Amino acid sequence: MKQTLAWAAAAMLAAAGVIAALWGNAELRRAHAEARQAVTQLDELHAQLARLRDPEARQLAKRFASLQAQGFFAEPKARALATRLQAARENLDIAGLRHALKTPQPLADGLLRQNRMEIELELLHEQKFVDFWRALDWPLPLQLAYCDLERAAATLEARCQVHWLTAAPSGDAP
Repeated sequence: MKQTLAWAAAAMLAAAGVIAALWGNAELRRAHAEARQAVTQLDELHAQLARLRDPEARQLAKRFASLQAQGFFAEPKARALATRLQAARENLDIAGLRHALKTPQPLADGLLRQNRMEIELELLHEQKFVDFWRALDWPLPLQLAYCDLERAAATLEARCQVHWLTAAPSGDAP
């Protein structure tokens, strides 16, 4: 009976040893995984630091900040553009002005939007047409997509469409 008890105690000790070894191996594997993750994070931080030191990366960051300050990453400010249109009309004594903002078109897999506005002008002279676009002074680059000019009696009528790009709001991007 003593021998059986000794044998049972030895078996229990052996089982406890196996359990302790398995638990130790699991802890060791977990520690190794955490160490690998820490090394990966450290490598990424080093790469980010190297990019920050790169003159080209700094130049791109400055360009991004400039575009952001110009409103490229903001919603199209149709009201601000309409206000500028009216101010240009009044300052240049333009006979007539009508404008309509069209629905923005997604570009570049939805990352950009092409904003479009149709503008109709009634002018007395061609120089007023040129002066109007200069006076508009919109911060984002406007592209004059097309413009039809037609002389009718004493006035010059212009039907134009302008485009400008903005980044799509983050909720619209895929």
